[in-house]
Amino acid sequence: MSSYELQPPEGFRRLALEDRAVLEPFLLASGRQSCEFAFSNLFLWSGTYRPDWCFIGSHLYLLLETEDILMFAPGGARGPEPDELLAVSDRLIRAGYGGSFDHVDQEYLKTHPDVGTRFSAERMDDRYDEYIYCVDALVGLHGRLLAKKRNLIAQFCEDYPNAALEPLSRANLDEALAVQRDWLAAQDRPVSIEAAHEAAAIGMLAEHFEALPVEGLVLRAGGRVVSFAVYSPVSPDLWTVHFEKTRYEYKGASQYITHSTAAALQGRARLLNREQDLGIPGLRQAKKSYDPLFMLQNYKLVRRT
Repeated sequence: MSSYELQPPEGFRRLALEDRAVLEPFLLASGRQSCEFAFSNLFLWSGTYRPDWCFIGSHLYLLLETEDILMFAPGGARGPEPDELLAVSDRLIRAGYGGSFDHVDQEYLKTHPDVGTRFSAERMDDRYDEYIYCVDALVGLHGRLLAKKRNLIAQFCEDYPNAALEPLSRANLDEALAVQRDWLAAQDRPVSIEAAHEAAAIGMLAEHFEALPVEGLVLRAGGRVVSFAVYSPVSPDLWTVHFEKTRYEYKGASQYITHSTAAALQGRARLLNREQDLGIPGLRQAKKSYDPLFMLQNYKLVRRT
C-alpha cells in the first residue's frame, strides 16, 4: 500500500486553512529557518503533499503523507528529546509509514548528540539545501560578484523607463499569475513533475490569496506584467520567496524583481530564504550567482534497526 492510500496516523489531523490561527504563530516562534516550516508553504502545496499535523507535548509534528516525510518544529529552544522522537516514530511505523524524520537542522544534532543512539543522522541530498541571503546584501548588490546584477537592473531601467512596481493584490493577481501560466505553456511536454506541482500550488494561491499570510510584488513594463514575486515570513527575521516568475524576453526584469523583493523587506527581515534548487542546473546556477550568505543543510534521522 502506498503512503498516499494511508490514513493520518493516530492523533494527527489533515492541515486546513482554518488551522492557520493555531499553527502560524507557533511556526513563526519555533526558530526554524527552513522554508518547509512556513504555514503558507504547507498550505499551498497541500494538494500535492497532504500535510497532517499533531502537537505532542510542546512540539509540533508534521507529516507530508504522499512523500512519507515526517518533520518537527520545536516548542522551545532545546526541541524534543530523542525518546519523544522515538515514540512518534513508533506511532508512524504502526500506521504504515517509515518513521524517519526529514529536514532536521544541524543545531538540533549539535544539542542532542545522544539522538544517534536511536537514529542515524544522514545528510539529505544537496538538492534540498536552501539558499539563505542577507537582505541588506541583496539590496546593496555591492562588490564584483554582483556587478552583473547591477548592470542588468540598470539596463532594464534604461529599456523600460516607465516600469513600475505594484503590491500584489487580488486586482492584479490574475495578470501576475499569467506569467507563470505562459511559462508553463512554453515548456516541453510532458512537463516535469516539479512544474506540475508548482502549478497546483499557484492554483491554491489564486483560490485562497486573501486568507494566506503572503505578500508580493508585481512588475509592469509597457503596461504589461512582466514579473512577480510572492513571499511570507518563516520566523521573525527571515522570510521565504515562494514564487518568482519573469517573462525572460524582458532582460533584467528577473534581477529587478529580486532586488525589489529584498528592498520591500528591508527593515522587517534580516534574511531571505530563496528555497531549494531541486538539482535543476539552471536554477542552481542562478541562485548561486547571488552569493548566498550560507546554505541551509538539512538532515534526515533514520531509525536504527
